[in-house]
This record gives sequence, structure tokens and C-alpha cells, in this order.
Amino acid sequence: MTRTYANPVPEGYSVPQAVRDLVAGGLLTDNSWGNDVCPSFAINGQDDFLLWCDHPNLDERELHGKRFLIARYDSDNVCIEQVLATDDLDEMLACLKSQTQETVQ
Repeated sequence: MTRTYANPVPEGYSVPQAVRDLVAGGLLTDNSWGNDVCPSFAINGQDDFLLWCDHPNLDERELHGKRFLIARYDSDNVCIEQVLATDDLDEMLACLKSQTQETVQ
């Protein structure tokens, strides 16, 4: 079975269609794994640059943070820079666009 966010993550996470479109377009790669608290996506295929998509309902988020987090990681998978944390889909997409210099719609 191909590993996707839908395999290890319970229903209800409702990864936005815009994120799914970026996966289909190749800008994001589904990087989700069974022990992650929410779906994650490698940006431009770089495992050290991730977008995390948490549950839409704040009460259902394990860490009770923002819904979207963009962060950079070192070779030991330690977060070295939190680029953006937001609940706003448009703000997250704009950040992706500025970080990748790709067209994100």
C-alpha cells in the first residue's frame, strides 16, 4: 500500500484541497508517517522543509497549536526554524509561494 496521510491519520483531518492539489502537482510530497501527530508534506521534495497540517478543530489537535506549520529541520530532524504557524490557509499558501518561488494557487 502506498503511504499517504490518509493511511495513518484518522478521518476528520480534512487536508485542504489546495494542499492535495500541490501534492498532485509535485510541489509537495506526502511525508506522513504513522507516529506523526498530523499529516506532513515535504516541500519541493526536501525532507528538511515540511508543512504540517493539523486537525481543523482546535479541540482535536494534540498540541493545540495552529493548524498549519511550515518549518525547517536539521539532519537529526530537529526543528531549526519555524517559518510560519497559522490557522489561515491563504497565509500558508502565500508563505509556500514565497519560500519556493513557485506558483501556488
